[in-house]
Amino acid sequence: LKPLPSWVKEYPPLVKDKEVNLIAPSIQEDISENNYSPISIKSTQSFDKGLLIHKVLQFLPNIHKDSRSEILENYLEYNNLNLDKKDLAGISISVIKLINNSNFSFIFENQGLTEVPVMGKLGNRMVSGKIDRLIVTKDKILIIDYKTNINPPLDEARVPKKILRQMALYRDLICTIFPDRKVVCSLLWTEIPSLMELSDDRLNRDSLDDKGTHTYVN
Repeated sequence: LKPLPSWVKEYPPLVKDKEVNLIAPSIQEDISENNYSPISIKSTQSFDKGLLIHKVLQFLPNIHKDSRSEILENYLEYNNLNLDKKDLAGISISVIKLINNSNFSFIFENQGLTEVPVMGKLGNRMVSGKIDRLIVTKDKILIIDYKTNINPPLDEARVPKKILRQMALYRDLICTIFPDRKVVCSLLWTEIPSLMELSDDRLNRDSLDDKGTHTYVN
């Protein structure tokens, strides 16, 4: 037998921090997204309510309509994050209303994928994130992100820049996987409820150019 090469016993070279430029848009989406709320509420409570809604929307649409309320009630009882009964009741009402709304049935059908991890390189930056709902059809891809703001903006012109950047990154990543399909990004405001489609023109202002910097297109 030939002896093993010397590199077998060597550690791989370290990568300098400046060579790794990671963007994690899902992490950047924090409690500050609820700043639209006109109600004085602790930021931790606002965050916890949003977290619970995201968790519930992962599994509840796959449960039969007649059993959703009971299962949701049981789930919130043991996963209440110390929220009071009023907040939990509000979550239950808004989520059931959202899922049972026929206008959004296409979002929660079985063909949709939940909490889809995505990672790739855009320009000189690595982007890692998690898409709340991804719907893949023959001719287009739908990227849907849940937003739990109590009083959300009524049009995309007032959507916070951080959210637009998040969606632009998701779109650009998915376009590298499905270059032959149209990619549509939408925000599902859970409290109204309302689905807001974001235009490519608006998202292009928050895309990354080939150098990995944010580019603005007129």
